[in-house]
Amino acid sequence: SVVSVYTSFLFKEAPFRELKNIENSPVYNDFMRDCDFEGRTLDHFMKDLSIWASVFGHAWMMLIKPNVGANTQADEFMVGARPYLTMLTPMVVIDWEWERLPTGKYELSYFKYIEDINGDVYTVKEWTQFAVRTSVVDSVNKNFVQPPLVEDNSLGFIPAVCYYNKRSSVRGIGVSDIKDIADQQRFIYNAKSEAQQSI
Repeated sequence: SVVSVYTSFLFKEAPFRELKNIENSPVYNDFMRDCDFEGRTLDHFMKDLSIWASVFGHAWMMLIKPNVGANTQADEFMVGARPYLTMLTPMVVIDWEWERLPTGKYELSYFKYIEDINGDVYTVKEWTQFAVRTSVVDSVNKNFVQPPLVEDNSLGFIPAVCYYNKRSSVRGIGVSDIKDIADQQRFIYNAKSEAQQSI
């Protein structure tokens, strides 16, 4: 509730975007209305991302465009293939690695996360700069439900961004706004527990 109140002040006024020649694009308008294929507008998506980053300290977002084998942008639009956003909380991101380029810039070189959970079956995605590997795993029997699917990463980079609430000294991990509140809640719980045992 603390995070929601704080974030509502930040998003009280709608952002202004300078878009120039893409403003009238049908793909752009469709993306703004439903940026994640789950009915969220871009503003609503960014508000939710800000809330979870405030809670956990950081959250991840990915901008993905499916490869449907279309030859032109018009063909992609006809089948509904366009870029979409995905939000990932730290609870589903399993592993990541950074690589320092000769220029001094750090770039994500490996990224692994749980895309979907269906009972005991997990769909796990692994991204590198060259390939995307999708594995469907049975968590009970510890085996693959089907052979892993490997696709080329035609982008040449991993389209994931770590959205920090506040940066920490560790790359890929942020500082939560409610860390102190969580510590106070734990202290109150322990104090009440001791008082109850004494009674």
